[in-house]
Amino acid sequence: MISKNIDRSAAGTISRGRGLSPVKTAAVLAALLALCGGIAGCNTTPAGPRFTSGPLPTADTDTTELPATVPATAAPTEAPTDTPVTETPTATTAPAVNGLFIGSDNPAALALIAGLAEPERVIMTPEQIAADNARMLRECDKLTGLAAMPDTLSREELQARLNAAKLPALPKYDKTGRAITQEEFDAICELRDIDAVPGQNPVRYGIVVKRADLRRLPSELSFYNAPDNPLDRIQETELYVGMPLRVLWRTADNAYYFVASYYYSGWTRADNVALCATEAEWQEFAAPERFAVITDALLGPDNAGGEYLDMGVKLPLRTAAESADDGLTVWQPVRNGAGMLEKRELTLPRASAHEGYLTFTYANFIAQAFKYEGTMYGWGGLDNGVDCSSFVASVLRAFGFYVPRDTSDQRTAVGDSRDAAVLTDAEKLALCAELWQRGPVVVYSKIHTLFYLGEQDGRAVYIHAPGAGKKVGIAYDRTLEDIIYICGIYGENLS
Repeated sequence: MISKNIDRSAAGTISRGRGLSPVKTAAVLAALLALCGGIAGCNTTPAGPRFTSGPLPTADTDTTELPATVPATAAPTEAPTDTPVTETPTATTAPAVNGLFIGSDNPAALALIAGLAEPERVIMTPEQIAADNARMLRECDKLTGLAAMPDTLSREELQARLNAAKLPALPKYDKTGRAITQEEFDAICELRDIDAVPGQNPVRYGIVVKRADLRRLPSELSFYNAPDNPLDRIQETELYVGMPLRVLWRTADNAYYFVASYYYSGWTRADNVALCATEAEWQEFAAPERFAVITDALLGPDNAGGEYLDMGVKLPLRTAAESADDGLTVWQPVRNGAGMLEKRELTLPRASAHEGYLTFTYANFIAQAFKYEGTMYGWGGLDNGVDCSSFVASVLRAFGFYVPRDTSDQRTAVGDSRDAAVLTDAEKLALCAELWQRGPVVVYSKIHTLFYLGEQDGRAVYIHAPGAGKKVGIAYDRTLEDIIYICGIYGENLS
């Protein structure tokens, strides 16, 4: 998951694959609808607009398959609240595509959308997605309901959490290829100050204020297995702006916090986090009633208050009257000189943000996935990159899903998960096609994951973050020999 030359880290505004302007979106949709009406074979009484299939562009796509070579250890971000949810009716067909499709300027995405029978069909309602989040939180022991955490931890409880991380064994190497010494490693471990943990320890509320790394140790030093194998063994995941945390401990020099996120516990620099004076202040960002969601793969820094905002970042809206026509006015979390949470106004461009979660439709799902096309792979989100499981989690988060971070947890928790280990390749492909009729499909090997996007021109189509040194892109007719789980994401039969 490592790359040093990351397209997304360039200075200035970064907004990959933005949606079209309203005028351009309407024009594209009108063209697609006109195409359907002018081609023989379109149904005359469809449940929604039906589009004919068009060829997939092949230029500028990464078709080389390179699965990750080591188990992913990265972890996703924001936590859903522990609010009870009620059962809702099954998803219904939306009345019109124009009110749902956020738009795309990606030719490959538009070609796939044009080939769908019901691109605007609502696959799951917000209530169904919330119920699925509650199910995953109940069933996956890697996920943490932050609001339900106790306000204090005993010495034994906190020390157990601090000692839970699996630490790397030497030899390890830094970015220059220099071997890390035992003395350096011991000094970093000592910073955790575990012996100084008192009998009772307050659990503080915190909000992430900048895109940051969550680490197994309080250090920015890279721990590579070999100079030519740059996968940082103490990198857990990226932390997103606005993400809620519980702050459990600090280093002896107060430079790092030990925090619990929805996905992982670990160390991050203290200046990445603002402490909250009250739980209510924390809840304003953790569970806002009205909010905007980032729809770009990565927005920033010029349009994001000087920070980088990942897809699925959720920031509380000001009142509707203060949402300008040319943007959405939100509260951006900032850390003051005392390390406490403050907020400031930020107007997000409407091409890069959406009021509330996106409607979960095929068209929006494909559009969001392709916004990552060309993004460099980054192990655990390093260097503004994205790894295979983070790619899946981030796309789904834009619709309100909070899935586990690692492939090993996602593959049994996401949607209608089918054990496919004993199936033949033909049977696996048939299962993908069957589940695709009901909703998006994710396929998992032991160490890798991809989105399946159906078939076009007789080829199975996938999009994924392939591995170190590669960019997010399309894979055609990928072998399914190593696939062990196939997961369909749809509203029915999810308890």
